[in-house]
Amino acid sequence: MRSDILRLIAENVILLYSLKSKLSRKKEGPWDLRNSYKMQLVCKPCPPCPVPVPVTCLGGHEVNLLIVQNSDIPCSNAKSTSCGRKCGRSLSCGNHTCSLECHSVVNINDLIKASDKCEVCHISCQKSQKPGCVHPCTLPCHPGECKPCKQHVKLKCHCQINTLYIVCDEWTSADENKKDKLMCCSNRCPKEMSCGHRCILICHSGPCSEQKQCKKKIVLRCPCKKGRKRKSNALLKYRKMLIFHVMKNV
Repeated sequence: MRSDILRLIAENVILLYSLKSKLSRKKEGPWDLRNSYKMQLVCKPCPPCPVPVPVTCLGGHEVNLLIVQNSDIPCSNAKSTSCGRKCGRSLSCGNHTCSLECHSVVNINDLIKASDKCEVCHISCQKSQKPGCVHPCTLPCHPGECKPCKQHVKLKCHCQINTLYIVCDEWTSADENKKDKLMCCSNRCPKEMSCGHRCILICHSGPCSEQKQCKKKIVLRCPCKKGRKRKSNALLKYRKMLIFHVMKNV
């Protein structure tokens, strides 16, 4: 009986204390964050993606579908690889293409112009020169036409005595008349005319001057050896003098 009374008294005391604490506590408002919940964002890795993704080779030659077969390899780790073909982009020389195996480039969409990772052309110029020019181009492989050949060709003049050195481009670009002038050594022709005297022309092509153009004087004697004269055009003058002498003695 006594224990029941004590228990009842204790319960009443607790009830009174709780009521007193509620009455003494301020009323909470929406601004009171005492009992608010805290949220925390946690980043977790995505699961491996099983969807095939298009992958372009390093040089942009082809696009393949990469199928992720292993569940522990996500498609985000798919990397471009070499397709094994030659790069094929045009080098700066404009005559050759990059022969390296498919490699990474700066602009993958440009399949024509070479990038800084392509090889450099070290081949000498192999373009054909003008007809008649036998000299190779002295420049390394380059775009556009070759420069005029400045090497010299070795030729004999019309007289076949003097050796002339003529610029190759000047010789191959000349017509027949100009070539005839270029082969002139500007010296007097050493050949003899039919009369036996030296040709009066400057180094030339073709036959020498005719006998009637000879200005050389010679001594002529008549058959009786009584008269003599210094005449040019020996053969014609000699014939006239011989006829005159015969007619005089008749």
